[in-house]
Amino acid sequence: MTLIQFIRDHLLLVEIIIVSSLFFTYLLTETKVPLVKRAINGLLLVLIFGIPIFFTSITRSVFEVNKLLLLRVTTLLIVGLWIIQSWWVDYDKKDTSDGYRGKPFYEWWGVKWFKTGLEIPLLIWLVVNLVSTALSQNLFVSIIGAYDRWEGILTVVNYAVLILIFAKQVDSLRFFYWIFFSFIVSAAMSAIYGIFQSNGLDFMQWSSDATSRAFGSINNPVHYGPFVGMMIPLAFGYMIQIKRFQSDMGKVLFHSLYFLSFILTLVIYYAMFTSWGRGTWLGFQGAITIFLLFISRLVDERSKKQYFADFLVTIAMVGLMYVMLLFRVYALKPLVMVPVMVILFGGYGIWVFRSQGWLNVVERVAIVLMIYQIQLIPSGLSHVIIYFSLLTVLMVIHNRVYRDESIFMRNKLISVVLFSFGFILFSPTIIDFLLYLLVLTVAYGVRQLYVWAKDKSLVMVGSGFLFIFLAVLVIPQHSFTGKLFNNERKSSSNVLITATGKTSTYKSEAIGGHSPRMSMWKSGISWGLHNPVFGTGPDTIKEMYPFYRRVEYARLEGGYNLTPDRLHNEYVNTFATTGFLGVVGRYGLVIGMYLYLLLNYLYKNREEPSFYLLLSTLCGVFFYQGQVLFNFGVVATTSLNYMLMGLGLAIGYYSLGNRYDSK
Repeated sequence: MTLIQFIRDHLLLVEIIIVSSLFFTYLLTETKVPLVKRAINGLLLVLIFGIPIFFTSITRSVFEVNKLLLLRVTTLLIVGLWIIQSWWVDYDKKDTSDGYRGKPFYEWWGVKWFKTGLEIPLLIWLVVNLVSTALSQNLFVSIIGAYDRWEGILTVVNYAVLILIFAKQVDSLRFFYWIFFSFIVSAAMSAIYGIFQSNGLDFMQWSSDATSRAFGSINNPVHYGPFVGMMIPLAFGYMIQIKRFQSDMGKVLFHSLYFLSFILTLVIYYAMFTSWGRGTWLGFQGAITIFLLFISRLVDERSKKQYFADFLVTIAMVGLMYVMLLFRVYALKPLVMVPVMVILFGGYGIWVFRSQGWLNVVERVAIVLMIYQIQLIPSGLSHVIIYFSLLTVLMVIHNRVYRDESIFMRNKLISVVLFSFGFILFSPTIIDFLLYLLVLTVAYGVRQLYVWAKDKSLVMVGSGFLFIFLAVLVIPQHSFTGKLFNNERKSSSNVLITATGKTSTYKSEAIGGHSPRMSMWKSGISWGLHNPVFGTGPDTIKEMYPFYRRVEYARLEGGYNLTPDRLHNEYVNTFATTGFLGVVGRYGLVIGMYLYLLLNYLYKNREEPSFYLLLSTLCGVFFYQGQVLFNFGVVATTSLNYMLMGLGLAIGYYSLGNRYDSK
């Protein structure tokens, strides 16, 4: 029996061994952490690592039900252990350190609870969902969830508890490293599996054609892409963080972790676009835009009021720009929309110029246009050149203004990743990608040898011969070279080229009205207006859709899916099932308060290493909120979203009372 055959036949056992190994590794190595707390932390790592990779054909629902069972069972164990920790072990009450000094906390019967700031919003959101469940058109479905979705009130409670557990329990810098590395590696495992799928090498041998759209271990291409994509900003934050603490690590350990994170980031990025999802494109654009705005110090005002205003206005203008460009809103009524655009963007430019200068205006324009070019890159070399030019302009301006403080200079691999985004999309076959990774690995190794070597001339000569050898070996077969010199594009061998065509459908999806999704959205809005306060109950889409289905839907969908279980827009889903109060509770209170708290933490920790960890979690959440405009949440992506929210609050809370020193 081969290894692949054994994995296929005993997949669940292999998955249990992997997550159990991670749990016991943490339990046995982190001996300075109290036992019960160590067990809780280990179970959090099980959630992080297990949810993306857990699936088995033993159950009828191969993906969702297994991920949900892992979520529920592990969450119950964590809650039980937390009760033991709070009431019997009672670490919090015995804490005589300065951990609570200057920090707000709740106290019930002597048990202390750090205020995360989300307790009240989460409580209101849960109450709204409970009332909506009680008034549901199908009580049973609203409690346990629809088949193969399972996002009834029980799962909503799971998500709320998940935020609070991460916000409360994650409270050490060392554990941050464990969490971030677990996130990246688990996503990379799913990403590598998706890459194999997209090239016809699927060890599970699914009946569907995986080469058309990869789905990895996440059930569906439209969820697989966002899941792995949400990890890219986390990988950025992790690389920046360990770079700040490289003096505390051995050379081999630091460079191994640093370069491994770099390679895994590119692997995840490549895999993300094998899903060909429109939501993925939008989510990625939002996340990377936020990342670039912050690392470029564009959102860095002296006062908190200015800081918040600058961020909110900039994001609003970036969003407006994307709507205008992607959805071609200006084409509706050019005589009206064009002057409106000129007034809005002109006013914004004047506002930025008066407060921060013309360089900041150029930077913001470069960021928006650069990210916009990403989705056009596969269509031709000109878009690659534009993207690289804009990124170069951004880096030059930033390095000139901030010099030694520039994140591009201090973390050069981040710059390489950003340049790689364009290259990988333009040259996306697996052979191209692997050769590119090989060249980058050799280049990184040569660079480090040059730094460490006593005879640097020998390294230079040797590396020259090495790159000549690689060039002679690679160029004859390298499709990217052929594209450049022969101006040929072989779409049949291009696993990502179809993604470009997805962007052409934005207009019809958003404003054209000639797509099944647009029909679903119209049905959902009408549905919500008929049940405006509490909706029809959580997860009742499939139950209630026949009552609100539009006539044209069957024709647009081809007649094969007359009753969808989701409306392919999470905001419309929420409105239809839980009403205005559900939308206000989930997005206005929970997401709104989270955004306020994260911006507050980012403002207070601008000069701390935690800034980049916080930023990465915020970007991950923005990725999720952006992609659900064309998509909806499942256990894998939604649980990740709430984990990142809780993790961001935990990092911000930790940073208020702790110094980041070598210890």
